[in-house]
Amino acid sequence: MLRQWDRLSFYDSMTYTLFNTGLSFSEGIGSYRHIQTCPSQAITDFMLLHGIKNEETFDYFLNWLHYKGYRHEFNNYARLLSALSHPARQQYMETAGEEHKNKSRLYCVRTFMDVLAPSQIAAYDYALMVALFRMGVRVKFMTRKAARSFSVQFAEVVQKMYVSWSEFHAACIAGAYFANSPADPASLTSQYSLDLLIATRHTPLIEWDHKLN
Repeated sequence: MLRQWDRLSFYDSMTYTLFNTGLSFSEGIGSYRHIQTCPSQAITDFMLLHGIKNEETFDYFLNWLHYKGYRHEFNNYARLLSALSHPARQQYMETAGEEHKNKSRLYCVRTFMDVLAPSQIAAYDYALMVALFRMGVRVKFMTRKAARSFSVQFAEVVQKMYVSWSEFHAACIAGAYFANSPADPASLTSQYSLDLLIATRHTPLIEWDHKLN
């Protein structure tokens, strides 16, 4: 029973920034724990935000998050920009960036690529997966047993990727802005700074390196 409480506390802190910061802020879901009791419409709206309409699209999106996720596109852009000198990077942003179909995401990468941990925005993908596992149980898209197994598995993965809650949350917030980029890139830095401040006020109930198994 104690181990179950530990895991719940870890998942709650793991998904905190997912529900309370960034442009993917969800009305009606304040935390991982709330998923069990929040209005069903809140879960429907959150899933629709990520293109999930039924069990098939639920499975497809989770599979994509697992093997590629937003981190794959972010890392590709980061490799492209890191290969350029700062003047060349600026020129690219001013020219190719203007016509780029994901211009806002390109600006997100330039803003975050040099300040995040080496694992970059993977935190967002894994936090999103853990939240969706619990939602999947609620709407009967997956079994409780499968959700528990996968949640522990991916929580342990991020424990190896990041060294602290603060590092994880910084990456998760950056991922939220990459996935749902602001229309005005100029506001990105100030919005991100504000969300980091919000995250620092959240005190996790469990240590980052706590053993979950």
